Amino acid sequence: MEHFEPEIAEIVTKYLHNGRINLCADTVMDIFQMAIFLQLDELSIICAGFMQDSVNLTNCIAFWKFAAYFEKEIMELDKFDPEIDDMVMGYLYSGKIKLTKETAVNVFKMANLLKIEKLRAICIAFVREKLSLQNCLQYWELADVDPECEFRTYVQTYIIKSLNDVMNRTDFLELEMKQILRLLGGIKVTQSELPNRAELIHSALMKWISHNVPKRLPHIGYLLRLSFDLVLRVRDKEIPVHKLKLVGASKYFESLFSGCFADSGKNVIELDQFETAMVEMVVEFIYTGKMELSIDMIVDIFEVADFLQVENLLQLCDRFFIDSASSVNCVDFWKFADFYGRTSLRTHLQTYIWKSFEDVTKTTDFLELEFEDLKSLMTDPEMSEFEQLHPYEMMFSASMLWINHDVTMRRVYIGRLLELLKDEEIRDSFLQDVIMPNELITEYFANGRWLVEKCYGSS
Repeated sequence: MEHFEPEIAEIVTKYLHNGRINLCADTVMDIFQMAIFLQLDELSIICAGFMQDSVNLTNCIAFWKFAAYFEKEIMELDKFDPEIDDMVMGYLYSGKIKLTKETAVNVFKMANLLKIEKLRAICIAFVREKLSLQNCLQYWELADVDPECEFRTYVQTYIIKSLNDVMNRTDFLELEMKQILRLLGGIKVTQSELPNRAELIHSALMKWISHNVPKRLPHIGYLLRLSFDLVLRVRDKEIPVHKLKLVGASKYFESLFSGCFADSGKNVIELDQFETAMVEMVVEFIYTGKMELSIDMIVDIFEVADFLQVENLLQLCDRFFIDSASSVNCVDFWKFADFYGRTSLRTHLQTYIWKSFEDVTKTTDFLELEFEDLKSLMTDPEMSEFEQLHPYEMMFSASMLWINHDVTMRRVYIGRLLELLKDEEIRDSFLQDVIMPNELITEYFANGRWLVEKCYGSS
């Protein structure tokens, strides 16, 4: 009876001898617990009556929690066979127990329920000694009573290392889906301990699904995630993935796992430079080929896709930029495409800018361009295609808008911008009415000499 305090055991023993008991608030809950375990219904009723009669503001919460707890425990204890009750009771009296393969599981469950730690330890030691291919799933069910139990990890590791044989057993094939998820999920066996771990788990899942295809096939996508063999760690979150899937979609991972880099043998890849949600979305795209892009997250998604070299997603992003372009954002998109070397996207956006040039030049993005960006835009070979727009006249007007946005700092660029103009493309009327009256032209006469000569003739 070592599970109970000696004082409590003595009080209950005296009750059994003379049928009398003096209860108090300090001992009634322990006596009630022992009465429940020994199935002393009359003593249980006496204890319950005492608690009901003596409840007050001081003890009501403790009594209420105690009563709620034991209502559940009594229901659980009723599930055990009388043989198991007798074995556990005999252990409490003598400290000894004789386990068998048939009884070890239920004795462990009852010991776990009653929190008899020494008996739990005896059961675990027994199972460790008897664990085999024939009984490992039965004992895993025993260990699964307590997911945090070290013993559960021990049995699960044994199963995974023997999975090639275990998966052919009927008791494996008839596991429920929730059992499969617990068994094959959160595995502690490392890739170095079992190099073909992912392939084994994949084979086991396919065999389990094949055993009852109509019922299990709808869950195949979710289940196959259990065969992950790589983790992407992004800040405080780990994202499990399949190396094979990533290698097929990402040039970055294809190179990484080619064996030529120090990280090639790693099973955890750090991507802390990105937002967790963005990496998760890119991983989902790799698996599904689908993504709903929005203007709020397109840049973040593109940066992850560019780093991982997921070309299919980059092309999807390119299309989104093109479809979403407007006079307000096209310059910003063009700079973005130029920075990341997306040549085709850059060309599309530059064409869009020239088609909408008059509106674009009024935007903040255009007016805040750096000189080299403005020069690159102005020297675009495609510009000549828009002759009907008088492109060089538009270039002059745009240049003046850009300079006047910060004339103090930018007036030094007037000469270099004038050099980009072609006199044959500028109408005389525009030259005389717009260009020559501009005061900045006279400051940079050397660069604009051809303008004067065109307007007044050479002297």
